Amino acid sequence: MKEVLLVDLFGFITDVTLVDDNISGVFPLYREQAQPAEGEAEHTQPAPELMGYTVAIPVPKGLYKPRFDLSAWEQYNKPLEPELAADGKPKTNESGNIIYKPRSAVKLWTEGLTPEEIEAIRNPPEQPTAEERIATLTAQLKKQEEHSATVSADLQSFMEHLSKQKESRTKLWRIFHL
Repeated sequence: MKEVLLVDLFGFITDVTLVDDNISGVFPLYREQAQPAEGEAEHTQPAPELMGYTVAIPVPKGLYKPRFDLSAWEQYNKPLEPELAADGKPKTNESGNIIYKPRSAVKLWTEGLTPEEIEAIRNPPEQPTAEERIATLTAQLKKQEEHSATVSADLQSFMEHLSKQKESRTKLWRIFHL
């Protein structure tokens, strides 16, 4: 048994599964269709829905987010073309077998991240040291305490203002009701 990769329609790896050792290549992966409900015509089958591919081709090392190039795979699987002699007929070897043009090298796995994303992974922003973090938090706490003191003083002043207003209303009430 060997591991093969399940990729989505964009070629990105979604899962891993095990298959027989002699399996190789790329195979379509379809979503299971629901059984028709009672009363529906049983002879009509919904079209299968392609949801990805099973890829039994190893991923080369060094890729951050491997992406399988499905168009490159299709190009790679085109039938080989025979080499043609000057008379336009296919060339043959000593055994009489047709000589085919060699396949061009195809890169089936590509990098799925942008250069900027790779750069961000390679050079993450520097994390502050514990001392720097403590200094930052201490400064924030001091600002909060100052703000809290200001709010408290404003609230005290407002309460005194309300108390004076209450006293003056009480005096006026006494004047008019006595």
